[in-house]
Amino acid sequence: MTRLRVPAPFSPKFVAYQFLFLWRENYLRQKSTQHVSQASINSQTLTETIPLLLAPKQEQDAIVVELERRFDRLRSVEHATDMARTRLRDYEEFIVQAAIEGTLTPAPSDAGPEAASDSASVLLAGLRQAWGPQAKPEHKTTRQSGMPLFADDAAVRSVPADLPAATLEPLPEGWVWARVSEVGRVTLGRQRSPQHHAGTHMRPYLRVANVFEDRFDFSNVLEMNFTPAEFETYALQHGDILLNEGQSPELVGRPAMFRGEMEGLCFQNTLIRFRAYPGVSPGFALLVFRAYLHNGRFRSIAKWTTNIAHLGAQRFAQLEFPLPPLVEQERIVAEAARRHDIAETLRATLSSILAQIDGARDLALAQAFTGTLVPPISGDVSALTMLEQIRELRSTQNEPKPKAPRGGSMNRAASQRRKARVPLRQLLEEASEPLSPEELFAASGIGEDLIDEFFAELKAEHQAGRVQQSFDAQGHVALTLLERVR
Repeated sequence: MTRLRVPAPFSPKFVAYQFLFLWRENYLRQKSTQHVSQASINSQTLTETIPLLLAPKQEQDAIVVELERRFDRLRSVEHATDMARTRLRDYEEFIVQAAIEGTLTPAPSDAGPEAASDSASVLLAGLRQAWGPQAKPEHKTTRQSGMPLFADDAAVRSVPADLPAATLEPLPEGWVWARVSEVGRVTLGRQRSPQHHAGTHMRPYLRVANVFEDRFDFSNVLEMNFTPAEFETYALQHGDILLNEGQSPELVGRPAMFRGEMEGLCFQNTLIRFRAYPGVSPGFALLVFRAYLHNGRFRSIAKWTTNIAHLGAQRFAQLEFPLPPLVEQERIVAEAARRHDIAETLRATLSSILAQIDGARDLALAQAFTGTLVPPISGDVSALTMLEQIRELRSTQNEPKPKAPRGGSMNRAASQRRKARVPLRQLLEEASEPLSPEELFAASGIGEDLIDEFFAELKAEHQAGRVQQSFDAQGHVALTLLERVR
């Protein structure tokens, strides 16, 4: 942190708003020194190269008053917009919950005698007959970080069909309770390991960082080797649903449906794939899983390790699933899509409002420091006169302080810290896991007065190819010695 103390009679708020203006216009970024994932502005750069505009005292005060008046109004609109966005998120959660409870769409009024043959109980009986347990050799189950691994769903399709009815909510007429494994195929993704990092069958794959609620992020898709047989098992098809197997407790089970956005795509074992059987709508299954994400059902069955929750493919496969007739599933999916489209339009409108609020702030600051926000005030003392008065006052009150002699106490302290510090390469080599820049700085023993030397050394190691920079799912920087990665 750098402290700037504004002398009277200048307004500290006027100067602070001017720095806010310079920051929002990216002027301070242009003046900063760039390091590895960091930037800094030292005191000399701040005091000698960044100009400040000064106005007469009364005009400074008037500008501050007008800026704060406008910003207060913008904050009130911003608060109202944020409240509307919160209510919109609540409405979207209501949509998926009402969808699986059968209250999103009115019951069909033309149900005739043929409805019995289309009931969910008949559908479920057909699913059990067609996709029930088969005489297959079960694949071995291995464990990696507490996660069960199996190549297909032979193990999970052998779960009992009966569900404890006493623990389940009543369903609309014609609906039945099933298990997830009875309405679709459950498969855990392929484990990532060093031997798969290269090969003759490299293919893109998705991981937790790519899967969000009802959408995928394809901006950072990695590759690993999948043999033709493995590709047949782990290739994604249109309508497949991927769920986060390991995540923070409130996000475990976060689902999205693959709609063929990328060719030849596979998935890692941090994800679970659900592939709906014929007679089950993938869109309806996605609504069920989104509802379970929001109402805490996924969290309730997850197993926790520290701050990470694991859904577990077997636990997920045995989870209850509300099953309506196929025609009803399709009606619900269509109505949910219609309402979600409306919600998306509203979200775009609210985002536009927030962008306009941000633009209004920029406009107010630009007007403030181009002299057009408030009219000039006649009779006020000019800023130049005020500045000369301050200079005269300082020249009479403050004698210049002698510079510390070369080799003085401050230089000696800095020299001692240089001798006591640990090389960054050694710290990264000894670390059992990647370190953030803050953790690396704290462990190096470098004082705040030598922070530029820290960043210079880190930049040199990075440019020499000895330090690798990566990002976790939250976008935080992590640093690793490249030899450890290899």
